[in-house]
Amino acid sequence: MLSSHDLFGILQRKSVTVHFQPILSLKNHSVIGYEGLSRGIGPRGETIPPLMLFEAARRENRLVDLDRLCREAVFEVYRGIQDNEDSLLFLNLESSLLDTVPPGNGYLLEQVIGRKIDPRNVVIEIIESKVNDMANLIEFVDFYRPRGFLIALDDVGSGYSNFDRIAAIKPDIIKIDRSIAKDLDKNYYKQEVFKSLGNLARKIGALVLTEGVETEEELLWAMEFNADFAQGYFLARPQPYNTGITENAREVMSQIKDRFKHLKVRRIESARKRHQVYDNTVQYIVEKLIKSEAYRFNGLLQEIIGEFPYVEALYILDGKGIQCTDTIINGNANVSRRKIFQSAKRGNDLSLKEYFYVLIDSGLPKYTTDSYISFATGNLCRTIATTFNGFDNRTYVLCVDILEAGNSSGLTV
Repeated sequence: MLSSHDLFGILQRKSVTVHFQPILSLKNHSVIGYEGLSRGIGPRGETIPPLMLFEAARRENRLVDLDRLCREAVFEVYRGIQDNEDSLLFLNLESSLLDTVPPGNGYLLEQVIGRKIDPRNVVIEIIESKVNDMANLIEFVDFYRPRGFLIALDDVGSGYSNFDRIAAIKPDIIKIDRSIAKDLDKNYYKQEVFKSLGNLARKIGALVLTEGVETEEELLWAMEFNADFAQGYFLARPQPYNTGITENAREVMSQIKDRFKHLKVRRIESARKRHQVYDNTVQYIVEKLIKSEAYRFNGLLQEIIGEFPYVEALYILDGKGIQCTDTIINGNANVSRRKIFQSAKRGNDLSLKEYFYVLIDSGLPKYTTDSYISFATGNLCRTIATTFNGFDNRTYVLCVDILEAGNSSGLTV
């Protein structure tokens, strides 16, 4: 723990050093800016991590002084960078101060203008969950955005994010929290959260920056999900500014882009082969059914399903969406025992199921749903539905539930 005496010494001597971490564009593989990160220098020359530094300042009621000192240090170094390259400065703001400091006092603006820094090059990072006073937060954003500053929401997707505030703040950039990026290549649920945040950002006109990228695989998946920017140890660690950190990050991206293109092609080819297998499976089952009378459908599905380990369930609806067979579940399926998951029964009305009404109303020969949680098993699946005319010349709909793999988008790394 940093003592109050050491904290006061750091503030008095202005003993902070600045590290910069490059932020790369995943679209044109270039460094578009740097996040400025301050560290304290203790009385014996030791580096004081930012968390320890700010915890001490909060304890001693010196947050305003420390926050302004850190910003001044970042600006002093950045104005030299700005003279040599056109890059953005991502600036951390101690967001909790917006509850106590008048949000439109213009102090930050004075710091920027006083050092001849173009406000359009400055991205103010806000952790909205640290701000209790929503009116102050909006007033702050409304003051700085018209003056050219960009607004980024930091740590989005962490346990404390309030998504209702995103609409109010209208950020230019959403920074997806490290907790989501970690193991993105292995965790299907994080992949879906990442995609959802990305979709949200694009719909409100914001760009997506994934932070805390530590492995090649995490970066590849962020690229797969159309992130615009990335930062993290895999690309470059925070360090005192020098042209070498830019070159190193660019070299990493140069190597990654070729690997990503190769994997993208493999993914598409893998998906094509997988869908061909599914199409053949559906056609095979239909060919069996059209030669059979309706009363035999149930037994026929029971006989067939074991041939296809990737098929989780089979069932048939009539032309009005009424289920006319049992839901036949594959013997190798991992069926949830929770009471919320109950398979549909013969006679149930499934006419409001997407795979029924879209298929019938559109006149398509076949329809495949997006991934969803099956009420029959509790597993993630897709349903492939297709119409066929039975032995009695009536219209039926065959429904084939395909078990989703853990890596739903099929990118194999």
